Amino acid sequence: MRIEAEGQAKAIQIVAEAARQYFKDEAQLYKALEVANNVLKDNAKYVISENILDVVRNFIKKDKSA
Repeated sequence: MRIEAEGQAKAIQIVAEAARQYFKDEAQLYKALEVANNVLKDNAKYVISENILDVVRNFIKKDKSA
């Protein structure tokens, strides 16, 4: 049990470091999209906060202007 928890913690750490290094400002968007992906893959229905939607909208606007 402890080894599994340590493995999961290490995986989270690696993903977080990669997000900081490669996504920089988009780390928050990456996490929001990851959560949305996990929610949608199980065909679950959740209410998404306006904050997450704003992050996605801003990213899309930023991407189009680049």
